[in-house]
Amino acid sequence: MVRRRVGYFYESEIGNFHLGRGHPMKPHRVRLTHELVVAYQLDRKLQPLPQGRLISSELTKFHTDE
Repeated sequence: MVRRRVGYFYESEIGNFHLGRGHPMKPHRVRLTHELVVAYQLDRKLQPLPQGRLISSELTKFHTDE
């Protein structure tokens, strides 16, 4: 049996960003989800992913320049 690892990324500053009206990702929901992950101690079973800043060319692979 192969045990799969689940990667997890959370940036505490997520709540400081407004992504615009109609954007599907809501920073408040991300923060609440993280609080649930920690409360249920799921973070102990997840593999944290390294945090780092992306450069513009990395961001525009998935997002428009705007």
